[in-house]
Amino acid sequence: MAPVRKSCPHRFCMILAFVMLAGIHGVPTAFAETVVRDWVALHNGPGESRDTARAMAVDGAGNVYVTGDSRSDFLYDYTTVKFDPAGNRLWAARFNGTGDGDDRALSIAADTAGNVVVTGHSHSGMETGTDFATVKYDSNGNELWIAGYAGPGGSSDNPEKVAVDASGNVHVTGSRFGGGLPSDFVTIKYGPDGNERWVAIHADGSASALALDPAGNVHVTGNSSGAFIAAK
Repeated sequence: MAPVRKSCPHRFCMILAFVMLAGIHGVPTAFAETVVRDWVALHNGPGESRDTARAMAVDGAGNVYVTGDSRSDFLYDYTTVKFDPAGNRLWAARFNGTGDGDDRALSIAADTAGNVVVTGHSHSGMETGTDFATVKYDSNGNELWIAGYAGPGGSSDNPEKVAVDASGNVHVTGSRFGGGLPSDFVTIKYGPDGNERWVAIHADGSASALALDPAGNVHVTGNSSGAFIAAK
């Protein structure tokens, strides 16, 4: 196995590394394959900041998108980076919410038109909770729109997953906590233009994942009262 170069342990980096299977004990020779590392790409934010990658997506053309957050002046902003199929960085985009607080990207999805959508939570101020903040970029990294969700009573609203359907509609799920209320699932659908189509609330639970079916229905799963729960 080729050595993986270690550098900048706290940097936002993407590494594609593969294991040499041939000759490993217990792997039959007939099934052994040689897998090689194709490329390694690193992204270091401005000012030698702390950068953390949190999610990845690949589009139909083989472009790779990585999102996470980068610290600047002791606060964090979304950072989203696009690499081409050869590992060359095409662009890097940052998002700083309106409250100039901590903004952390958690999930990313690419659509069939070459756009990419990122969701995460944005802290609008020290006296309030976090809000959903979903950002859509075009193929060149230009920001197309921003959509937010703030629950009642200053709750902390934390998205977990974003998905895009074949028509370009964007679906985000997560949870809201606090504000004198129990935690709830929150699932939102936006049109391709970022306009909110609907918000669905499922009481008493915290969402963790989302999936779309071919008929356009949305499925959400998470936990409720110590048990798995799924909602369609």
